[in-house]
Amino acid sequence: SHSPCWTLMVSFQNRWDVPFDGARSHDGPFAWLGRESSKPGRRSQPDTWVIQMDPAWTQRYLEESPAQVEARIMQELALSSLLKPPAIVQASAHRWRYAQSASSLRETCFWDANTRLGACGDWFARSGIEGSLESGRALAGKILNWLVAHGPSDAGSISLRESPYRQLHLF
Repeated sequence: SHSPCWTLMVSFQNRWDVPFDGARSHDGPFAWLGRESSKPGRRSQPDTWVIQMDPAWTQRYLEESPAQVEARIMQELALSSLLKPPAIVQASAHRWRYAQSASSLRETCFWDANTRLGACGDWFARSGIEGSLESGRALAGKILNWLVAHGPSDAGSISLRESPYRQLHLF
């Protein structure tokens, strides 16, 4: 089963003067607040944020319109923050009905060496982008271990040296 998440993408006219660029909350109604404009290579103005609500809050307002949810989230921000958010330039709410896996598997990924078939994702050991990254890395490790153990002659069309793909450096 999955949990829903209402997400608000909002741009403020001025910088929202809070002491963080990202915050995760475990005590609702917010699940995540992230200043998109603080990321490397992004413009600092307008001050843009992604605000994700927790599953319980989202469930309460699941069938409301995006405009109604935008207003509710801004009201929640005003009530829970010591610093009032600046004027809004633009806002857009989106409902992710199946945003997070409510129950995860014990394994971090799936790898069948006989068929050379693998699967990874945030529905394995941990939900969210962090879970996806961990699962992908775990699957990559299993594939690399298989390649080392079996060598290129057993790999068939799999070859690390002839790969047209470039490695993605996240950190």
